[in-house]
Amino acid sequence: MNRVRLSAGPSFSDDGLYSGVTRLAHHAPAALDSVIFVWSEYGLGLFAVLMIIAWWRARTAGRPQLPVLAVPAVVVLAYLASNGLKSWVSEQRPCQVLPVTPLDPCPALGDWSFPSNHAVIAAAAAAALWGTDRLLGWIAAPAALLMAASRVWIGAHYPHDVLAGLLARCRSRCPADPRGQADRRPFRVGLCSPTGAGAVSAPDTAGPVRGARRTHRPLPGQLWVAAVCAALFAVLVFTVLAVNGKRPLSGDRALHSWALAHRPDAVVAAARMLTDSGTGVWPYLLAALAGILVGRCPRGRAVGAVAALAVLLLGQGLRQALMLAMARPRPPHADWATHASGFSTPSGHSTTSALVAGLVCWAAAHGARRMLRWCVWGLALLWAAGIGLTRIYLGVHWPSDVIAGWLLAAAYLAATAAVTGWVPVGRQRGAPPAAD
Repeated sequence: MNRVRLSAGPSFSDDGLYSGVTRLAHHAPAALDSVIFVWSEYGLGLFAVLMIIAWWRARTAGRPQLPVLAVPAVVVLAYLASNGLKSWVSEQRPCQVLPVTPLDPCPALGDWSFPSNHAVIAAAAAAALWGTDRLLGWIAAPAALLMAASRVWIGAHYPHDVLAGLLARCRSRCPADPRGQADRRPFRVGLCSPTGAGAVSAPDTAGPVRGARRTHRPLPGQLWVAAVCAALFAVLVFTVLAVNGKRPLSGDRALHSWALAHRPDAVVAAARMLTDSGTGVWPYLLAALAGILVGRCPRGRAVGAVAALAVLLLGQGLRQALMLAMARPRPPHADWATHASGFSTPSGHSTTSALVAGLVCWAAAHGARRMLRWCVWGLALLWAAGIGLTRIYLGVHWPSDVIAGWLLAAAYLAATAAVTGWVPVGRQRGAPPAAD
């Protein structure tokens, strides 16, 4: 069989579209290009996280796990098929045959263009997740489209490369779950339920399970909370970076000047003590403690601690990636009243403390009585708010940095709660409380 070799250039007439997109990328704000570049390079990690969440949702809901465990295998098979097709077609990258300067450094000869591996992996993961967990599929599908578009934006692929990669999803569905999509009814779950260590009772219609202390379900309202917070975060970041050129907003300057003019030594010392509780080992200890309190047995406490720490670490990783992409300078060093490092937006202390406060509220909602629950919620939120305000007061962050950190944490926690289903919604009517 004769091999198709397109080394002379593209065989499709989309080089004009490719050149237009790359020109648009060069005229776009640098912050937008940085965000798209980071997503294009590291965004595939989101699909790995979604696969883990899909397995967890299937496990806690009592659904068959084999279709979910087959998702990574489907993605690997799609990747291997894509590499085989690349070697057979052998199409050169557009940056090697067209007079353009892409955002992404042009790869060496032999790193072929058609089809886009990133688009194939993203589309295969989205299609497989759609077939096993419709809620996660709604998240993965637009993420796959954004991944494909980003490969053209940074100049790594022709449009037809990513289009061919997206078409891979038509062949990448997992075997359908024999019990259908994720059951939309509330299901009883617990980190070691009263019926046995690690036992999970499946959804049923026979009424509440005796002794079940909480019921859990993913609430659509939480996706709306995540969407609203993410939209506000995007508007704030666009205003700060694109409209204002990374310079402080007028409100930033006013609050920063007020903080500089009102700094008694005793207040500065107290602010330093409070701000120090939002970094180092303390956030991780609080997150692990929150997970431990959710468990009802040794195994459940261990799983809860690991899950809480994973949520915290993934949130911090997301913040770190966004911070490096935005690269907004901090306030002048002469104004600092404490140590700080890295870029400014979003505030690391504010994001981390908000994430930990959310995890503590999650733990309180699972086991504490009403009065204690409200006290814990109030203290956790006041602690997170106080840490954010100390970052402004000590002069190491602009107020918009702190607000961005709060919005990012709220969007991330709401999305995590929605897709994992670990949201307490109270006992069903008539269900007696379990003995502690």
